[in-house]
Amino acid sequence: VVIAVDRPTPQVALRIEYAVGDALDPPEQRGMARLIGAVLPTLGTRHLRAPERKRLLQAAGFEYETPSVFVGPDTTAVSLQVPPEALELALWLEADRMGFAGDTITQATIEDGLPRAKKELDVASTSADGFAPLHACLGSAHPYGALDRPCRVSSIGAAEVAARLRRYY
Repeated sequence: VVIAVDRPTPQVALRIEYAVGDALDPPEQRGMARLIGAVLPTLGTRHLRAPERKRLLQAAGFEYETPSVFVGPDTTAVSLQVPPEALELALWLEADRMGFAGDTITQATIEDGLPRAKKELDVASTSADGFAPLHACLGSAHPYGALDRPCRVSSIGAAEVAARLRRYY
């Protein structure tokens, strides 16, 4: 936990990092982290459907902002900003997502996230050239050396995503 107080700022930035990213995708499922990143902000749980997050914050008098997600080689980060008075509610909402996001994954959820994940993978593949020296040194068996392997995101199903969420997120 890192706390940096800036009293004039009327917002609290909340960032949750998961120690799983592109380099830890299963070899046969490259793109898994990007797919999860694409669907994570919109996932409901067994306790809260996705629209209820927005409704709870608005009922408490706060503007709802969809969390942003960044997927890197080693981490996936979920970030959002809320007023200081909404921090406890936002932490509760994110804790619920962290514990139960895998409960509501369906194939429709996956298909909805596929275009965003593919777009992210296209951008990532053009910037993966920076990993060329690592690939040359480490080989394709190393997670960083395998970042240029073919994308298999279209073949990933709801059961695999739910299992991954339960294990790492």
